[in-house]
Amino acid sequence: MVAVEGAGCNWLAYLNGFVAQRGERPFLLVTPLTLSSTNKLDPAKYPYDAETLARADEKGLATRIPFDESGLLQALADVRRDFGGEERFYVTGFSGGGILAWWMALTHPEMLAAAAPACPNFAGVERVSEAPERARLPIRVFQGEKDPYLEMLESQWELARETCERYGFRAPSRERLPGIAHESCARPVLDFFESVREEPDSAPDR
Repeated sequence: MVAVEGAGCNWLAYLNGFVAQRGERPFLLVTPLTLSSTNKLDPAKYPYDAETLARADEKGLATRIPFDESGLLQALADVRRDFGGEERFYVTGFSGGGILAWWMALTHPEMLAAAAPACPNFAGVERVSEAPERARLPIRVFQGEKDPYLEMLESQWELARETCERYGFRAPSRERLPGIAHESCARPVLDFFESVREEPDSAPDR
């Protein structure tokens, strides 16, 4: 399961939130250090040198997303090789982390078991997959009803939903969570992924 942190870049705290909610669920958790989920790249928060960050940020999201995408795919290959990870993975992304989560869902549906962006941003996609798996990929967005960014995120949700509809993806659902603000929604995300795993025809192949 890939969990993409947002603009705060609090990688470990974000990951630990999912660890605390995982319980006995059989998920290997991966939190990549992404560039596409934040506005300003603070070199103090990354293990990359200044030259690498500058090159990856040369054209903003147009170069940040491919940097994140290729790094994540390599990390997942390592997880499969070293830890027995399944071929298909689950992805969530909080706030700015939703940019990469949506990107992976719309460009690599054949690699995913399910997607669950949380209070997510959506920045559009430059390419959309035509893989037949797109018509079966479960996507559920979790949105806090008390999110202070709700008005902005409403329009981004509509754009993401319309993109799925236009390109033949399974219609994404959206669950608005009472009393929840701008949060990772770790428990409902994990509950959703667990429910997908329990469906006989949607369990990831090894």
